[in-house]
Amino acid sequence: MTTVRSLLALGAALALGLAGPGCDAAGAPDGGADGATDGGAFRVVGFTDLPSADPRSHELSGLGWDEGAQTLWAVTNGAARLHRLLPDADFTGFTLADGLAVTGAGPWDGEGLARAAAGFYCANELGPAVLPVDGAGAAGAGIALPAHFAQARSNKSLESLSLSPDGRTLFTMNEAALSSDGPLATATGGTRLRLLRVELTTGAQTERAYLTDPLPGAGGGSLGVSDIAALSATRVIVMERGFEPGVGNSARLFRVDIDQGPEVIAEAALSDAIAVLPKELLLDLAALPGQGFPEPPEPQPTRVLANYEGIALGPTLADGTRLLFLVSDDNSRSSQLARVLVLGTAAGL
Repeated sequence: MTTVRSLLALGAALALGLAGPGCDAAGAPDGGADGATDGGAFRVVGFTDLPSADPRSHELSGLGWDEGAQTLWAVTNGAARLHRLLPDADFTGFTLADGLAVTGAGPWDGEGLARAAAGFYCANELGPAVLPVDGAGAAGAGIALPAHFAQARSNKSLESLSLSPDGRTLFTMNEAALSSDGPLATATGGTRLRLLRVELTTGAQTERAYLTDPLPGAGGGSLGVSDIAALSATRVIVMERGFEPGVGNSARLFRVDIDQGPEVIAEAALSDAIAVLPKELLLDLAALPGQGFPEPPEPQPTRVLANYEGIALGPTLADGTRLLFLVSDDNSRSSQLARVLVLGTAAGL
């Protein structure tokens, strides 16, 4: 297991961002083996490349943070299981632990996860479905979804899931455009998605249109939304994940406010005339310093990048640093990594 020790150890000044992200304790750029020097308001707190010999490492997707138990949960898409990831005291590393088998869910491709007071919610790409799962792993009846999600392209359905901090509002989103909503991302344009908000106490649903960036690089490969993290009942962080053959992955985090776009839940198709949510770039992961990360087993633009599929808000540390957890899916391939990445920011989200 590979870990990089916490940047918190550099001292209080760096932890509070006084030296600046991507800098050493004296304020000089730390560079990194791949030349990336600045992650903006974010810094790398730590990471763990999970052991490939452990089958629990494979095909990890959505994440959910359990504040009370100080445990990070991950859903797998290959088997109907939830795994526990136990953090070190300083959040620089994680250890895999047994979790729960999900029962009664039917055919399974678990992609999104949210930790709830009484258990979990899981996004199952097959269906698609959003399922409540109790603390023993038993799946309940799925939340009724708008009928248009039946138009999801194969393996491009509900990839993301997140619960607002107050536990009352659930968000989900398709990975790439429904067949009725337009094309996949190209070198010249993004793909149009639907961000669905469900009020759990009333069952009320609202939906907004979201447009991804175009394909990265030369335009080959694919790009879509791999997960979201709810900041409140209106604001979410959206992770756009891409892949270009021979180059590797991209991953960018955007912040959006669902109240800043028109309602589209009754729209049969998302035409170009329908306004999409404005989005604010928070972080391009390619800008994070790569120092301390191993050489990736497959081509990647930087050592930090991997096939990131899950994201979850973590705790706020005593110094005010807010943690953000990411996990990459190795697709059960030796050429890919199962990585837990911990980012920190002193800036408000």
